[in-house]
Amino acid sequence: MAYGINLNVTDLGARIRLGIGVSGVFTNTGPFFATDTATGSAASPTAPTTLRFAAAIPPPPGVATLLISDAAPSGDLFRSGQLTVFPLSPATVEVIGFPLITVPESTLTTAIAGVLPIVLAPPGWLIALIGFLSVGMFIPMRGAITGLTPTVGSPPGAVSFTVTGSFAVLVAFTTVQSISFTGTLVATPAPSGDVTDRGRVLSVPCGTTLTVISIGLDFGLMIMSLFLTRMGPMAGLIARPFVETAINGLITGLVAPSLAMLGSRPTSTSVVSARSVTITSPAPPVTPGGPVTPGTIVLALVIADLFGKALEVIVIPKDFHATVAPQPVAGAQRMYRITVTDAATGHPVDQAAVTLHNFTTNGDPVTVALGSTDSSGQVPCNEVLRPKITYRIAVGDHERLPVFASPILTVTKGGFNSLTVRLLKP
Repeated sequence: MAYGINLNVTDLGARIRLGIGVSGVFTNTGPFFATDTATGSAASPTAPTTLRFAAAIPPPPGVATLLISDAAPSGDLFRSGQLTVFPLSPATVEVIGFPLITVPESTLTTAIAGVLPIVLAPPGWLIALIGFLSVGMFIPMRGAITGLTPTVGSPPGAVSFTVTGSFAVLVAFTTVQSISFTGTLVATPAPSGDVTDRGRVLSVPCGTTLTVISIGLDFGLMIMSLFLTRMGPMAGLIARPFVETAINGLITGLVAPSLAMLGSRPTSTSVVSARSVTITSPAPPVTPGGPVTPGTIVLALVIADLFGKALEVIVIPKDFHATVAPQPVAGAQRMYRITVTDAATGHPVDQAAVTLHNFTTNGDPVTVALGSTDSSGQVPCNEVLRPKITYRIAVGDHERLPVFASPILTVTKGGFNSLTVRLLKP
């Protein structure tokens, strides 16, 4: 029997297509491997897009992944991660595309600074080659990228980083010298399509070229230039996970505030993906001699959920107001009536749990559950209120000072902040 997926799409700005623009890949990764693909059926604006996988075997048992993509341009709608259970067919994936998020160049600069320095370890074969060609005069050791300064949109559609750093080089068998280098790293962020790592929203391929800063020795400059020419592409591979971590961490930090502006937050089973990534180029000065407007990264993100609604409404807790009548007194049997209302509206609050924290005649604490408020927001209390008085010795003159502990009421209910009321005064 075919396994069906219905996409329930709410697009608030991510430019999601429907129908045949959607495709899915269902992959069983354990205990056996199998892959099934499906293309979305044509859908009306009011009907969900449907994917039907003819040969999919949803767990349990085993492990499977589900990738749902959009087209023109290609982007991600849902990346499941590795799942050991799937909903019964037909399942529904809630997909919500929220308004575009713009990442300015300055924000990217700050994020990248958090992953520096990036350690560069040359492979053994390259160390041996440079040592052989220099007759042992130059042996490159460990290095590091210490600076990555981004320029967004140059070249068009990419982010270029000015790279600075250094390598420690053993010179003439005796001296360790620091050789500085500069270079360029060109990154091209794109939707990751990563179905196993749910946190990897973007993939960021990096190409790198490195150039030695003159060291004053023609032969040394030639050898180190050769070393950095070979090391450059490897530096890009080493730097890539760090750049991806910085950019994807930045996205994670931007998602929650963006959703909060809509009065929502992600469900625990939802996943954020990139529908598209647009990189704007720097804008020329508005007036001659004026500043250049830096480029930006514009993200069309979606949040999707196979097990829930993707988003849940943020409920801001309300506040209680409570009164006790008649006026509480210590040591006397009284019938009190406690009234609980909504502090903002003054309306009675029913089913609020009211608890008295009192003391016995011996001063031992005792807790009395008074019950829940009725439809009028009231609950009775027929207890003798007893404070507790202890003493402390003042520093200096050693005076014996009383410490007064009042009986208190606590009021609790879901959707409200808890309230504590002191019943007696010293």
